[in-house]
Amino acid sequence: FQARGLPLRDGRGNIVRWYVLLTDIEDRKSAEEALRASELNFRLMVHGIPGLLCTYTAAGEVDVVNQPLLNYTGKSLGELKTWPAIVHPSELPAVQSLWADSVATGNPFDADLRIRRADGVYRWFHCRGLPLRDNGGRIIRWYNLLTDIEDRIHAEDALRTSERELSLIIEAIPALVWCARPDGELIYVNRRVLDYTGTTHEALARDGWTGYLHPDDFEPTVRAWSHAVATGELHEVQYRLRRSDGAYRWFHVLGQPLRDSEGRVTRWYGLLIDIDDRKSMEEALRSTQARLSRATQTATLGELSASIAHEINQ
Repeated sequence: FQARGLPLRDGRGNIVRWYVLLTDIEDRKSAEEALRASELNFRLMVHGIPGLLCTYTAAGEVDVVNQPLLNYTGKSLGELKTWPAIVHPSELPAVQSLWADSVATGNPFDADLRIRRADGVYRWFHCRGLPLRDNGGRIIRWYNLLTDIEDRIHAEDALRTSERELSLIIEAIPALVWCARPDGELIYVNRRVLDYTGTTHEALARDGWTGYLHPDDFEPTVRAWSHAVATGELHEVQYRLRRSDGAYRWFHVLGQPLRDSEGRVTRWYGLLIDIDDRKSMEEALRSTQARLSRATQTATLGELSASIAHEINQ
């Protein structure tokens, strides 16, 4: 109970009686105790989260900072009242602008930023802030979680570097390189293909590659490629491809499927090797061999004729 007593005084100010009111506050006491227990549990949860967490008031002011964040930054709660204390100067203006906009509009806060560690080293974090609203939709608190993404950033940088180096290697290969989806649709060609055909990526994607085939090679080439896509077998053909000046040259084409762990084709990678000079030399060799064969036959026939004439004369 809450006991409240007030004195009744006479005209001279002397107390003549006391009135005491006892009000049952059992439910209020239970509610306050439950609130304190809830607040304690909340703080235990906040400090036990394996991440850097801070809460803000509806006005965007720091309210609670968990122990991992204090340990990481080596700062006190008072020092963490402002962003400049821990945010890298390069990201600070953008972060402050984004945070001000979130507080004003109630939109979630989402940013990648570098946070200074206690030893002065900066690491990349992803900061995600969400508002807590009451039944009327008014924001009563903000919860911001910072997740360390330093290793992910390094992995992404390494991946971009690897992709850039791979792209340079592909562009430097002295051959025409292509890549296609599992269904056979062309999705990439290197610069040598574009230079040879005199087209662009957009035009090639729109018009397709079969229009550059020699008419005599069109049907067998398309049939062989369709068979490879349907079966996943190695694609190996020879056909003539039209150059930008209209001339056709022979190419030896290899298509290799890339499969996932379950054996499904995920990509096709191909190489076109110019064999036109080799084809010309083979044709010249066949022509020479044919002429030699005819000359040999003629010489043999001449010898035979001379022998027969000699026998007749005899």
